[in-house]
Amino acid sequence: MKEKIKKRKKKIMVVDDEIDIRQAVKKVLEKSGFKVITAVNVKDCLIKLKKVKPDLILLDIIMGGIPAYKLAEVVKDVKICFLTGVASLSNKEKALIKKKKVVGFISKPVSIKELISKVKSLTSFKN
Repeated sequence: MKEKIKKRKKKIMVVDDEIDIRQAVKKVLEKSGFKVITAVNVKDCLIKLKKVKPDLILLDIIMGGIPAYKLAEVVKDVKICFLTGVASLSNKEKALIKKKKVVGFISKPVSIKELISKVKSLTSFKN
C-alpha cells in the first residue's frame, strides 16, 4: 500500500505596514499553495520569528519604526527579499544584497504572475 507523502507548504512572511498590500500578497500566495504569515513592521516580524521560521520574508523597505535593513542584518537563517515601491535602494540596502543577506528584490507594483514566480524561485533553493 502506497503512502501519500504530504509535502510541507513553504512559509512566507509578508512584512508591510500597508494592510491592503499585506492582504493582497497573502491572498495571492495562499492560492498558490504557500502558508503566509503577516507582520505590520520589523518589530512585529521579530516577535513572530520567535514562534515561526518562514522559508522567505518579503520585506517592504519604507515602514515606520525599526528600519528594514536592520532586519536583514540580524536575521541569519531566513532568506529575505525586498518587496517595495522604492525606486532606488540605499547604499546599506545594496550592500545587504551584495553580501547575500537579501536574496532578491521585487518592485511594486508587481503582477501576480511575477510575484508567484519570484517567490517560487526563492523558496526552491537553500541558503
